[in-house]
Amino acid sequence: MNTHVLIPLIATVAYIPLFGILLSNRPWSRKQRFFFLFLIAALLWSLVGFLGRTDFVVPHTLILVKVAVCVVIWMLVQFHYFVSTFYRSERIRIPLAYVFLIVTVVVTALGYIPRDIDIKAASISVDYGPWIIVIGLLFLSTVGVKDMYSLWQRRKTSSDPAERNQITYLLVAIGILVIFLLVDIAPRLAEYPFAQVGNLLVACTLTYAVMAYHLLDMSVIFRRALTYLGMYGLGVAIILLVFLLAHLLFDFRPHFASLALALSLAVPVSIFLLQKVHDPWRHKVETAFVGARHHYRRRLSQFVTQIHNVPSIEELGGEFINLLSQSIDCRRACLLLPQTGEQGFGARFTYPPVNDNPLAELRLRGDSPITAWLKRERTILPERNISIYPEFKSIWQEEREEIGLAEVKVFVPLINVEELVGILAIGERRDGKPYTVEEFDLLNSIAAQVAAGMEKEYIYEQLREQGKEMTFINRLTTIVTSSVSIETIFEGFVEELKKMVDFDWITIALIDGNELRFSALSTTAGSPWQANERIPLEGTGTEWVCREGKSLYESDLAQYQRFWTGERHLEQGIRSIVYLPLNIKDQSIVSLIVASHHPDAFSAKPIKLLEQVAGQIATPVENSQLYARAEQRSRIDELTGLFNRRHFEERLKEEIARHARYGDVFSLFLLDLDNFKTYNDIYGHPSGDTLLNQIGRIIKSSVRNADQAFRYGGDEFIVILPHTATHDARVVAERVREGIAGEMEKKGSAVTCSIGLASYPSDGVISGELVTVADTA
Repeated sequence: MNTHVLIPLIATVAYIPLFGILLSNRPWSRKQRFFFLFLIAALLWSLVGFLGRTDFVVPHTLILVKVAVCVVIWMLVQFHYFVSTFYRSERIRIPLAYVFLIVTVVVTALGYIPRDIDIKAASISVDYGPWIIVIGLLFLSTVGVKDMYSLWQRRKTSSDPAERNQITYLLVAIGILVIFLLVDIAPRLAEYPFAQVGNLLVACTLTYAVMAYHLLDMSVIFRRALTYLGMYGLGVAIILLVFLLAHLLFDFRPHFASLALALSLAVPVSIFLLQKVHDPWRHKVETAFVGARHHYRRRLSQFVTQIHNVPSIEELGGEFINLLSQSIDCRRACLLLPQTGEQGFGARFTYPPVNDNPLAELRLRGDSPITAWLKRERTILPERNISIYPEFKSIWQEEREEIGLAEVKVFVPLINVEELVGILAIGERRDGKPYTVEEFDLLNSIAAQVAAGMEKEYIYEQLREQGKEMTFINRLTTIVTSSVSIETIFEGFVEELKKMVDFDWITIALIDGNELRFSALSTTAGSPWQANERIPLEGTGTEWVCREGKSLYESDLAQYQRFWTGERHLEQGIRSIVYLPLNIKDQSIVSLIVASHHPDAFSAKPIKLLEQVAGQIATPVENSQLYARAEQRSRIDELTGLFNRRHFEERLKEEIARHARYGDVFSLFLLDLDNFKTYNDIYGHPSGDTLLNQIGRIIKSSVRNADQAFRYGGDEFIVILPHTATHDARVVAERVREGIAGEMEKKGSAVTCSIGLASYPSDGVISGELVTVADTA
């Protein structure tokens, strides 16, 4: 057996691992079935080449050569069909490429191939003749060129770096086969097994491509090879330098054996150098090919190893997204973290950190197919796959549009202990080229390393935020329980709330029958209504939230107004508003309304906090209403609905103090019913009570809103007229008298009234004097 037998034998053995890998991955796809047929043909070719060069089958050499020619054409045909599965999705209906195999078998059987065989002691020289050249050139020009062109186009358009690498290795394999087959049919070189060398290289290339799965980019292999070749070359240079010095100093003359020894000594010298100068040399090689990205990748690696020492999630997220983006040289990127109070992920950290970065508005819902896929598959999701995979057809149109506007090219999951703790959204590269496998591997490895630290810092931040909110709620509780009057505590409540939520307008609105009353209101600018003002309830946000029992957020009143009050708010510059119901005894009759001059001013987090605040303030508001009603009852005469004497005395003192402060005048008149006792005696006390109630209504309807009417005694009434001189007070009193007289005349009653006037300060400066003067009058 000659030395040329070893190469086809090694090539035969080299295909065996591929058979093992393929047989262990059943069932097969169409691509795998074509690959299996190709492996059979390639292995048979090597086996026939091995047998044809042994001494045992010399009498049958011609037959083996003919079989080898047919087998190699069959191998090329099967390789064509395997390659076509990468760029052609439909099944092949008519296998036209087999025509070349049929023609080859016929021509070979007729004796035209090979033309001549020369068997020597150490080798076999074959003259294949012109037919094999014609068949080969026709196959290459029709099938081969089409395969290479289609593969190259597929590689340019594919967004999957693994697929691009597979195609690259296939192109390399095709190139090897073409070159070595052309060399093999050359007349002077045919005696050497060049074709089998090519077959061996193809086997090694495909084995590596299959076993490496994602594969390494050719550029990475070249950089690594250059690193180690440089180290070995340096070792050789050192040994040769030693020989040169020995020659110069001691007249040492190296020969072949010494040079071979020098090259072998270069291996341990290279290993020694590898330990000493590997990192600086590799850094220079990487920098030469990758540029500034290598610097950022080293910084990113150092940052990840020290991630547990980062004091806050703000520093962690900002530094991480910055280094990662520059390591892969992308235009923009963002880190999406879980949103407080929502089932989903929102952009928290962006690169570059500018306001017009479209990724800053990106949101992914918790039940989004993208989120579910990232959590389940735990690997990178190219944007192109979202439009291909059927499971993404159910994506909400709004979410799909957001992804399109943000120009996301890649989603990377951050998984820690089976939990999705964050998502990286990566835009396109600066040079516009697709991302490589090396960059995908970097994204995957860095995401896996940073996920645990990110989740830890996020949990710590949540705990800090919860502690801050609890402290705030406690302070707020102290404020709202400090008084039973909501008007009294409202100022402190607003001041404290502003520390946590930014707003410009806030009110507590109460439902009172068919009206809405603003019991307390605070604003930093204008307001369409004032405190204690009443508006119709129907068609307001308060009516809706109290009926539905849940909060409502209108993000931009300039775009859409749900209630008639929206136009009034917009006139005052208010753009966004939140309505929150306050539940009192399982009923919603009060709302907290918070508004801002900015559109989209409230995110989920402050709205959730406002809902907590609404829950805290509901009870104090209820107590305030109970207190107000109790106080109202203590100041109201139940029979007539007017204020009582106790409240009159309080109000009179306040009016005297107020008018004295500003040097103003006011009047009052005392009204006494005539013949009322006789009416009671004739018709009874129930009728007398009815009459008093009617008199009270007449008085209340005859005076101004600013005036205050009171029941002073049994059949006596008194009215305070602020900022009213004596002659104006006489007009009001006469209107009251005429109203009572007219009503009594209708009833046929003999009851009339007498009225006495008094004015401050002409008739007195203390309350007793004024009442005495009016009573006397």
